[in-house]
Amino acid sequence: MSPIRPFALRISSLVLASASLASVAACNSADPLPIYFDLNYQVGCVLPECTAISDGPARTVMAVDGENGFQNSCAASTVNGGKLVNLSTSNSGLDIRFEITSAVYDSADGNVGSACRVKIVEGSNSYEGRCSAAAPTPAIPCQLTEFRATDSGALEGKLYCNDLPVGASPTTTRDIARAGAFDRCTNSSGAEVDPSQCPATFLIDPCDGL
Repeated sequence: MSPIRPFALRISSLVLASASLASVAACNSADPLPIYFDLNYQVGCVLPECTAISDGPARTVMAVDGENGFQNSCAASTVNGGKLVNLSTSNSGLDIRFEITSAVYDSADGNVGSACRVKIVEGSNSYEGRCSAAAPTPAIPCQLTEFRATDSGALEGKLYCNDLPVGASPTTTRDIARAGAFDRCTNSSGAEVDPSQCPATFLIDPCDGL
């Protein structure tokens, strides 16, 4: 038997190494990125409407799906030229859930569709109602604005709810705004304004199908 020449052995090693690297790269490129959710909100009520009721805790979430008990999701499907989006983040250990469903992302006119709904769970309380791009009304208590994709491909938006019903009770309501807005909400000039001018904010990256 002829001995294997060193040169041939080196070539074989290089081929095997290249194949292994290519296999690892292909595997890594196919693995989906974990969903990152950045969220800032608070459940509260504007005085004097809720003088005897304290606001909920200020929530500032910066969570990666699967870490520290957080479960994040975001998916978009094409509907009539726009994108129908469902997004959520939850943590059973903290008893919280923030969810927006059937919201139409349309970069042309900002319309979020007629089926848009918001659901926020804080402990044993669940707040749920419809949303649109217009100012809140009794029938559609949540306003979803600046719902758009960033230059990096993430999805972001702002949410303000006025008189969002608690569970099935239409007489018990709460508002949703940015964390701390019920104590003090200021505009760009530093003047104190209504909490409706300080909506909750969120950003999700990536969102499948966007």
